[in-house]
Amino acid sequence: MNQVEGNEIERGQAIQDRATLGIAGLDYVVRGGLPQHRLYVVEGNPGSGKTTLALQFLLEASAAESVACMSPCPRPLTNYWKS
Repeated sequence: MNQVEGNEIERGQAIQDRATLGIAGLDYVVRGGLPQHRLYVVEGNPGSGKTTLALQFLLEASAAESVACMSPCPRPLTNYWKS
């Protein structure tokens, strides 16, 4: 993934390496992309663009010869945590 170098501060920690989402406007809003080496959960109503966002992110990772993963959940996550 493309990395944006900088001295941005997020929750008291310096974040230098960011992964672009592949959507210029969204990358701008999130200050150059998402901090790398973290897990992100994207949730929303059906048809809100979750899968499109994830596939665009995977495409960017592939183009940059980086590693990314998508694990779709057909049910709300709370259903997986119930015993």
